[in-house]
Amino acid sequence: MTTLQRKDAPKGSTWKKETVYASWKDWKKEYDQAVKELPEVSKFNGKLKDGPSVLLDWFEVYNKHFERVSILGDFARWAVTVDTSDDEAKRYVGLSVSLSSKFQAAIAFVKPQLLEIGETLLEWVEQEPRLAVYKHYFDNLIRLKDHQRSEEVEEILGEFERPYGDAYRTFSELANVDLKFQDAVDLEGNHHPIFQATLGSSLQSSDRERRRTAWENYYDSYLAMENPFASLYLTRVNQMEFIRKARHYDSVLAMRLAPNNLPVEVFHNLIDTFKKNLPVWHKYWDVKRKVLGT
Repeated sequence: MTTLQRKDAPKGSTWKKETVYASWKDWKKEYDQAVKELPEVSKFNGKLKDGPSVLLDWFEVYNKHFERVSILGDFARWAVTVDTSDDEAKRYVGLSVSLSSKFQAAIAFVKPQLLEIGETLLEWVEQEPRLAVYKHYFDNLIRLKDHQRSEEVEEILGEFERPYGDAYRTFSELANVDLKFQDAVDLEGNHHPIFQATLGSSLQSSDRERRRTAWENYYDSYLAMENPFASLYLTRVNQMEFIRKARHYDSVLAMRLAPNNLPVEVFHNLIDTFKKNLPVWHKYWDVKRKVLGT
């Protein structure tokens, strides 16, 4: 088995990126336009309270910019996903992250000013049927108002997005580009290359030796890099703790569950129920092992 380079892959097996941007030149043109038009969102600063019609105009402008920023970022990230050695794509990922950070900072005024309007937002929904689609958003915004910060703090948190994402990008580079794995070897001595995308086929093989060597060789490579991975994990923990404090949550768990309106007790009940029933699961595997004679 030889490793197929991205550039040599059959065109029919690749995603049709031309339907989004025909070239990086077109991507950059759209990016430049997005940067040029970004100040458009700031024109609504201080005006959201002027009534339902102004709020509708705001959401129209917001959705336009959000969609553009999202597509630019997704396109660049997809390009890196299909070829992690594509340095050009990585450069555009960096630009897209910078744009997203600027966008988040530019709209930092929105939630604080919507919260100043408060329950009146729900009255506006009744007055203007076109705002009905945002009712759930307004409900959640009001529910989470104690964790919303001032415009100045929200702007800083928005700008924090880029350095915030560096830890994950470093992890991705390490795990998907730099990390190398020894081949899995089956009972007949045949070699089966291990990559992130091919591990599953070896782990699901009927050849027990191939499964064993695939598992060991894959995770031994991670163990060999445990210190940098541990450092990246600690960085992630510190990032979450920073945001927790900034948003006045009791725990990171509560912060992660709050947007979906899930009580912390639901999470702990799930884990406790799983632990309580582990003996039944273990009994199942014991019976299966005996039946298969392994």
